[in-house]
Amino acid sequence: MPRRVPLPPELVSHAFTSREAIGRGLSRGRLRSDDVTRIVRGVYASADRTIDVIAAAALRLRPGQFYSHVTAARLHGLYLPPRLDRVAEFHVTAVRPAVAPRAGGFVGHHVEPGTVHVVAVTGIPVASAVDTWRELATMLTVPELVEMGDGLVRRVHPIATMDQLADAVARSAGRRGSRALRAAFALVRPGTDSRQETRLRLLIVRAGLPEPLVNVEIRDAIGRFLALGDLVYPGWKVLVEYDGAHHFGSERQGHHDVDRLDLLMADGWRVIRVHREHMGNGAQGRIRAIRQALIRAGWRAR
Repeated sequence: MPRRVPLPPELVSHAFTSREAIGRGLSRGRLRSDDVTRIVRGVYASADRTIDVIAAAALRLRPGQFYSHVTAARLHGLYLPPRLDRVAEFHVTAVRPAVAPRAGGFVGHHVEPGTVHVVAVTGIPVASAVDTWRELATMLTVPELVEMGDGLVRRVHPIATMDQLADAVARSAGRRGSRALRAAFALVRPGTDSRQETRLRLLIVRAGLPEPLVNVEIRDAIGRFLALGDLVYPGWKVLVEYDGAHHFGSERQGHHDVDRLDLLMADGWRVIRVHREHMGNGAQGRIRAIRQALIRAGWRAR
């Protein structure tokens, strides 16, 4: 049996195209060996290396093409539901008159010039995060669009502003997904800290309860800071706290939470804590607790 030609060292460290491989003396048959992984048609990598497949597939991008939709969301670090996060295809949009790729492993789209803002992420052309949110209106449910929208205008290191989201909604008018995007925008709130916090807020509103304020500073009668509340009803002194993993990360954090709750309760606040385990089945038990707390504080359902 003839000895297998080793991959040149310069091809082992990164993804490469078939043109590169042939230019270095490898045959097309050599690229079908078990020590070579095909990323998409025409793009390969050493099977012994962990390769960023999105960056590798970008070797097939041509002028006027950029990553969009699900692939862009991954590059921007936006939340995707599991059904989409497992999709292995690469979404590429071409600006007319450029043509979208038709090779296996790619999903092609077309747009008119000037309709999508393209940015560079690690040197790869990608639809902006806001335009990615707009594009995904055809693939996400309204609650999922709200979760992604909240993440864009989050409290810490926001990616976008509400004005930018409003502009995206206006630009989507008359296109597929525009109704869902408009409905989602009406529910997006700036200043959130987590996707679960958004989910909990939507569950509260869906249950017919008044909408809480998001991440509000709570102060006592003389203005002393007591807490930054997750979901707050200032008029009824009811605070809903979503306890993520960081609340259980250290003994110091635990002491801080206890002291904080003591201060709030001493000032007359009713604090309802919601853990991720409560979120199953629509958090019905916690929703009932919130409803009862609001009623006791004087709220009356219309």
